[in-house]
Amino acid sequence: MVAWKVEFTKSAVAQLERIIPKKFWKSTVKKVVLQLSTKPNEEAGNVKRLAPDRPPFFDGKDIWQLKLENYRFFYELLQDKVVVVFFIGDKGSKTTQDMVNDK
Repeated sequence: MVAWKVEFTKSAVAQLERIIPKKFWKSTVKKVVLQLSTKPNEEAGNVKRLAPDRPPFFDGKDIWQLKLENYRFFYELLQDKVVVVFFIGDKGSKTTQDMVNDK
């Protein structure tokens, strides 16, 4: 099985630094990379593909979400087996749309 390369945008890194306690950054990133480098395009208990016709909308892109504890990692799959994490949010009691709108 060919592994996927996982990348984080600058804005995702800034969100990670803002919402996740510093002592958990390394372990959180490790968990995300471990999961997304193997099967980012298969729905599972904590991975789902977002419906393109329901909010939040991401400009018609094919977007996936990884749920890790109370955090949500939104990512896009690119050619050449690249996963780009572009948004990280703290779900709390918010809807996914509200969490994305609170950027």
